Amino acid sequence: MILYRILKPLSTGEIPGDIVRGTRFKPHIAKALLDNTAIAEVHGPPLNEIPGWKVRSEKLERINVCTAIDFLNVDNDVVMKLFNHRSSTTVKKWKAEVEDWLVVEIAKKRPIPRRMGT
Repeated sequence: MILYRILKPLSTGEIPGDIVRGTRFKPHIAKALLDNTAIAEVHGPPLNEIPGWKVRSEKLERINVCTAIDFLNVDNDVVMKLFNHRSSTTVKKWKAEVEDWLVVEIAKKRPIPRRMGT
C-alpha cells in the first residue's frame, strides 16, 4: 500500500503533514497531485530507528517487516501470531504509534494530527 504525505492544503480538507492511504485518490488525481508537489509518497524509516522499537524490529525482521511502511502494511494477524498475542489491540496500538511517527504537523490548525485517510 502506498501512503502519501500532504504537502499543500487540499480542497478535500487535508492539510500539510496529514498522511493518507493511496486509495484516498483515484490514480489520475494522485498523479496530478504528485506532479504539482501537493502530495509526496511516504518512505518511512527502518523500525529499529524508532525509539523503543529495537526489540520489536528484530522480531519483525523474521517476517521481512523492516520499515515503518512495511509494518503498517502487514496483516495484523501475522503480527499477532509472531508475538503470540490473542487480540489485535496491541498491534493496532503499535500501528497507531508508528503512524504518529510518520505525521509531521506543519499547520497548527488541529491540535491532534489526523490519522490516515480519516
